[in-house]
Amino acid sequence: MSRLFEDASSENLENSNALITQRPWCQSAWFFLDSLPTVVGDEATFGCGDTVAGSDLIACSTRDEAGADLWRLRVLNAAGDGRALTTNNVFTNIWHHGYCEEISSTLRRAVLDADFANEGVDTTSVVFPAMNVSHIGAAQQLTIGRHMDGRIAEVAIWNGYACTNAQILALSKGASPFEIGAPLPTHFWPLWGLNSPEVDLGLGTERLMTLSSASIDPDLDPPFARGRQIVMAPSIVDTVINAPRRRAEL
Repeated sequence: MSRLFEDASSENLENSNALITQRPWCQSAWFFLDSLPTVVGDEATFGCGDTVAGSDLIACSTRDEAGADLWRLRVLNAAGDGRALTTNNVFTNIWHHGYCEEISSTLRRAVLDADFANEGVDTTSVVFPAMNVSHIGAAQQLTIGRHMDGRIAEVAIWNGYACTNAQILALSKGASPFEIGAPLPTHFWPLWGLNSPEVDLGLGTERLMTLSSASIDPDLDPPFARGRQIVMAPSIVDTVINAPRRRAEL
């Protein structure tokens, strides 16, 4: 299942901590757009932001760039603004896999649907942003914005690690973040659409995502089996009530 977000109602999930904490880091997420981004409105899968000065931000989002609807990573602080933009487009009414990573202060990239030939790479020097809040389905730069209009499923964050191209490809084919040969994700929200707040099944400190009017969407599944999405790593299973164990095969 997936979680439905309506941008007109400013729906989002929030945690009052910055959940991207160090470089390298990476994000993997599935998204399904009901409408394309506009010139003034990115649609974020995940964002870390700044509620105080509004000068610091990390946002993984779709973006209307000169009339092209692209996938983008933006990393911003008062002294630098890094933007990695893919050259392949996002579309409505299909599931996309969006991946973003930062390797260092001068290297970051965005990859849409494991299309490495059209990935976006940015080398702008940006000091690590000072952030204090995180969102799924939005991003906050002083005020909350960049609201998603559509569905999001399986958001994973790794702190201290960036996936290999082979791992990104596996994720884009529907593999679980727990079974691609990478370290267990620091944070992982299945976004079943059944929980309020949404549970975090990652290896790090659990960070629940508090619901802000986002809806359940039980009928539109990402492009992998429904049963695959609701199984977890055995090392985590005892932390979630009634959680089934992860199966060996997808």
